[in-house]
Amino acid sequence: MTEATKVVAITGASGYIGSRLLRHLGEEGEVAKLVAMDTRPMPLAVHDATVYNRDVTAPIDDALGHHQVTTLVHLAFTSRQGRTRQEVRAIRQTNLKALHAVLNSCVRVNVGHVMYLSSHAVYGAHPGNAVPLAEDAALHPLMTFPFGYDKFLADQVLQTFAEQHPNVRVTVLRPCVVLGPSADNDFAKALFRAWIPTVKGHDPELQFLHEDDLVRVMASVIRLSLPGVFNVAGGGVVSYREMSDIIQGRGQDQGGNLPALLGHPAVRLGRRLGLWRDSASSWLDLVKYPIVLNTSRLEHATGYRPWHSSRDTLMDFAGAVRRGSPVSAGSGGVMKSRKSG
Repeated sequence: MTEATKVVAITGASGYIGSRLLRHLGEEGEVAKLVAMDTRPMPLAVHDATVYNRDVTAPIDDALGHHQVTTLVHLAFTSRQGRTRQEVRAIRQTNLKALHAVLNSCVRVNVGHVMYLSSHAVYGAHPGNAVPLAEDAALHPLMTFPFGYDKFLADQVLQTFAEQHPNVRVTVLRPCVVLGPSADNDFAKALFRAWIPTVKGHDPELQFLHEDDLVRVMASVIRLSLPGVFNVAGGGVVSYREMSDIIQGRGQDQGGNLPALLGHPAVRLGRRLGLWRDSASSWLDLVKYPIVLNTSRLEHATGYRPWHSSRDTLMDFAGAVRRGSPVSAGSGGVMKSRKSG
């Protein structure tokens, strides 16, 4: 199938990545038609895109079938961290319900390609992690990090779905932390809290992926109808302390340098005191142990080379915040619906 005949639907299309992908595909003219779904309005109008205000926890067969969608990019995901166990479970159930509903709709209307945006967090931060991690590494997400665990559960659902539906091409992308001038994710917001914890004796290497590079990768996967699981990361690495210095250079106070034995209790206390609301004890594991991705599979399959290094990406993000660009909340929504367009 040529690019000109592809019809691409994007759930969570008003979110950080969804809106950028929608705009890129619209501007490049790489597909025949675009269908956008979300519960929130699109931040920008996209030429020739049909927009639905749609709850994707319910079937979307009508929209997919009406437009004869060939590729579905599922980005609708609630990334907000629940404050209670009940809230964490409710968010998890909503995310999984949406994924199952979307996949079932794709099967019923014969969508040939499904792409899902996972995360490097599915590997978990552990002392025995290989550096770098390839896609066939064991998945051990941290139970104390709901975002990563929810992405892991989705990963498992998609693996089973791919096995049961070999006629559907399934792509799972596992990016590292995504940043850029318009960064909109919990990690970005956490960097600009009042306190960035460090742990004595630990200075892990970090990778950052520029938002524009991720969109380029997603567009390539759509163009190629490329199935499989792929790590995605920017070029090179940045040490944790280097990251801390870059952020502090934008006006932050010095972060705490914690003894390893006191790290988890101190972060839990900081959360209760409101010093770092988005933190959890799992952050200390991320500080202590690296999750560095091997991206050779993606490079061989697509010829991908990042336009931005990890350091340049971090600097681009920090510079935007310094200039006053807001670090806003939210991701593509999945709840409350009414159709429009």
